[in-house]
Amino acid sequence: QVRIVNYMLGPANCGARTSTASLCCMSECAAVVGEIESQVQAPTATADRLLGVVGNVSTDTVDAPRRFPSGLAQRLHAIAAKRGGQVPLHGRLFAE
Repeated sequence: QVRIVNYMLGPANCGARTSTASLCCMSECAAVVGEIESQVQAPTATADRLLGVVGNVSTDTVDAPRRFPSGLAQRLHAIAAKRGGQVPLHGRLFAE
């Protein structure tokens, strides 16, 4: 929960600012990451597990099931191969 609060109040997600207030919004990506975290319940997961979880997440702009380009799935498997079969959820490579 602290991560979400810090993320929402981060300067990258804030628009209108005055000397006394800022208007901050959560991005759609944060909701997807939250759903992944709630389903995986671990700091890492296999590429296949992540593809299955993310593939079943709906958002305002994309309905499940999601279809992934083969290059994206291959990239996720390559990340896992370099890390003992696991993909870190909170790393730069997964975020990309």
